[in-house]
Amino acid sequence: MVFFVVLYGILTYGFVFAAQHAVNLAAQDGARRMLQWQEGASSLDALDARAQAARDAALDLSAWIATLSAAPVAVAVCGSGGLLQASGGGACSGHALEQDQAEVTVSYAYGAHPLIPVLPLLGQALVPDSLVLRARALVRLGGAMDGGQ
Repeated sequence: MVFFVVLYGILTYGFVFAAQHAVNLAAQDGARRMLQWQEGASSLDALDARAQAARDAALDLSAWIATLSAAPVAVAVCGSGGLLQASGGGACSGHALEQDQAEVTVSYAYGAHPLIPVLPLLGQALVPDSLVLRARALVRLGGAMDGGQ
């Protein structure tokens, strides 16, 4: 019985660690994608195209979480003026951004949708229902927030 409890604890924390790592990587890669110029976008909609590419990149890197849990990963791409793109109920962090900054936030409600089954007593002690994995990446676009340069 002790071996099973230890094994379950290791697996639980391993999945939480892997999911947090994926959320962090998704936010960072989304922010990197925001820096890339999107082909075919005019200067007027370049920011929207970048924001959509950032959202899509974050969703791609966190897709395995949504597949395993059948629950969405929330992604939001925000600028100084507010939300630019969102998916899965994503929201901005609420931190003040400068005019040429953008942020990518990724969150996943792990406690509500764990990746492995929760045991009645032990699982609740290891992973509370309120556990939300979050990541935020900030990028400075260098003047691209005013319509593209």
